[in-house]
Amino acid sequence: MNDWPELLALAERQYGLVTREQIRRLGGSQAAVLRVARSSQWEPVTKQVLRRRGSPRTVDQMVMAAVLDAGGDATLAYLPGAAWWGVAGCVLDPLVLCTTKKARTRTGLATTHEVRWLPDRWVTELRGVRVARPELYESRGVVGFRGAVWSTMW
Repeated sequence: MNDWPELLALAERQYGLVTREQIRRLGGSQAAVLRVARSSQWEPVTKQVLRRRGSPRTVDQMVMAAVLDAGGDATLAYLPGAAWWGVAGCVLDPLVLCTTKKARTRTGLATTHEVRWLPDRWVTELRGVRVARPELYESRGVVGFRGAVWSTMW
């Protein structure tokens, strides 16, 4: 199980992280999920997210862990989302996610705001993480893409 190439490739794309659900989607049985989770190669971040031992502990990994832990359509949003895009004056901490009821759980790694709908056209992927699209920030009062940040969002 530790040399499972698809699992290792997925972890590499996700800053050393995988979820139990992703292991199942790769064809792993419940027993396989437990073997991976109990392996010396992996350690728990949360009940759902596993971290490959030896992977660098980075801010990017922390952001990915929050999005993966919430599951479903969880999306980095609001001012932390703008920070992910590199908008001056915006910071990642505290992390804020936007989700619908499709999200698996509320995560202890971020504040979660549930919305009625989150259209695909409002979401993209940046550096491997689901994040609200930049034009949405501008339409909601974050003007840092062309000028100074002057307001909060939503």
